Order: sequence, then structure tokens, then C-alpha cells
Amino acid sequence: MGVVLLDSSAVVGFLQPDDALHDAAYAAIGRAVRAGDYLAISAVTWTEILTGAALGHREEATVRGFVADFGIEIAAVDAAVAERAARIRGRHAERLAGGRRRSTVSPPDALILATAELHPAVDRVIGGDARWSRICRSLDVAFLQLRG
Repeated sequence: MGVVLLDSSAVVGFLQPDDALHDAAYAAIGRAVRAGDYLAISAVTWTEILTGAALGHREEATVRGFVADFGIEIAAVDAAVAERAARIRGRHAERLAGGRRRSTVSPPDALILATAELHPAVDRVIGGDARWSRICRSLDVAFLQLRG
């Protein structure tokens, strides 16, 4: 039994039957729950899914019910997570003309991945972004990519 950190794509996919990732998210989250794993989300993911609910993508009660029904931990973003996210962004960068570098990892993604790395019990992440596979290898965190 471990802790599985869900990205917003996994949560949205699970909750919305018409989402391209619904079947994969439903199966992956179901396997984790049946295995006795605990579920968690980053505070960043919480923001993203509540924003979607506020925009009418799904009722807020449904989102809150999902978190409550599954006993999902909302992992805080603190200074240590922010600092680790900055290092992740710095490590995953591309060179631009003139020698400048630009990170290929967005701040929200880096914060979620830093949460996975620093959380004492997270052993894997579930999400839909294929780029996360490479990033998670450098963090020593397993990544299950959802495919629609």
C-alpha cells in the first residue's frame, strides 16, 4: 500500500464520462483503490479541478464529493516544494538562440511533480502528460501515463 498522486487530468478523466481519458483514469484509479493504495493530489491540482468546476466543467459538489468519498489527501505546497519545483524546471530546459535557456516544464507541473517527490509516501503519479514520464525518471518516482 502506497500513495498515488493524481494529476488533474486523472481526476477530470475519472469524473467526466465524455473525457478522452475517462476509461483509462477509471481503470487506473480503480486498480489503486482495490490494491489498498491511498490517493492524494497536490494543492495545485486542487486549484485546477476547482477552477474547472467553477467554470462549469463539472459541478463543484461532484469534485468535492470525489475527494471526500475517496479520502484523498490534499498535499500542501510549501517552501520546500516550491524550491524543488524550481530545480525541476531548471533541470528540464531547452537552449534558445543566444545561449539563454527556457524551462520545458510549467510552474504548475513542476509543483505537482515536486509534491510527488517530496511527499514521504508517494510512490507513483497518474496523469495524462507523456512528458512527465521522462521527468519522473529523473525524480525516481514511477509514472503511469493515461492514454485515451
